[in-house]
Amino acid sequence: AQSATTPAHLIVTNVPGPQQSLYCRGARLRALYPQVPLMKGLGMGIALMSYNGSMGWGFNSDPEVVPDADVFVQKIQESFERIRKLATPKTSKESQTWRAATTSSSNG
Repeated sequence: AQSATTPAHLIVTNVPGPQQSLYCRGARLRALYPQVPLMKGLGMGIALMSYNGSMGWGFNSDPEVVPDADVFVQKIQESFERIRKLATPKTSKESQTWRAATTSSSNG
């Protein structure tokens, strides 16, 4: 009960979900998007949940506390995309170009 009354502006949680496909009446569930219920005064809740090899994000916010939540979500998407590109293996040609650029800049 104490934690429910403690002032907080943001809750972030991750929930491991099933790593196999789920079905409802024969239809395959394609994705899960979790939500954090907002208590009075809580500005935003962010939840992540894995499902069948993917990750779903859920954002829930009080517009009176976080009026620009759409901008926040957009920035998260942009940051995640930059990380994804950096983590994606380069093709052989891209690797050679990167090595050449790195070598020439360190010799300069």
